[in-house]
Amino acid sequence: MHTRIRNHTREAHARLEHRMVSRIRRIKDKEEYHGLLALFYGFYKPVEDSLGTTFASDSLLKDLGVAPASLYKGWVAPRHPVGARYVLEGSMHGGPYIAAMIERQVGERQLECPLPFYFLKRAAASERWNGFVELLETVPAGEHAHVLDTALSTFDHFNHWIDHYDKSRHHLAAAAAQEL
Repeated sequence: MHTRIRNHTREAHARLEHRMVSRIRRIKDKEEYHGLLALFYGFYKPVEDSLGTTFASDSLLKDLGVAPASLYKGWVAPRHPVGARYVLEGSMHGGPYIAAMIERQVGERQLECPLPFYFLKRAAASERWNGFVELLETVPAGEHAHVLDTALSTFDHFNHWIDHYDKSRHHLAAAAAQEL
């Protein structure tokens, strides 16, 4: 099942990854870093609420210190929770790589804050991911199509959320500039 879901979502994953890596490469300071965390939190929180878990959103909230006002409103309970978890778990599995990228370009000291959400140790991230892959392999064959469709839909929802988030931040920035 792991190979099937990876192949089924390859293009959607690549689109999302390209957008996120591009965004991460533009981070220069604490404000932009917090913007990235708020973007993740705004998507993870409603998805995790629908799944009955809070692992990532609790970690993000701890890093942010305050809950962002904007949450993704387009999320509906998934047809198969394992498909949605595939996207979230994969994102957390990539956390150590994101942390290394941010640290190389900005440095933790320059951000004036730690990167605990992304610094889930590589071994811990791999252990968590391997446990999820084991779970994925236990999904009954009759549910595979639902898992695949849900994973693909979750990637699409994440991309829609990024579009919405960027538009709302643009409007806020424009409104603030007009007040000056």
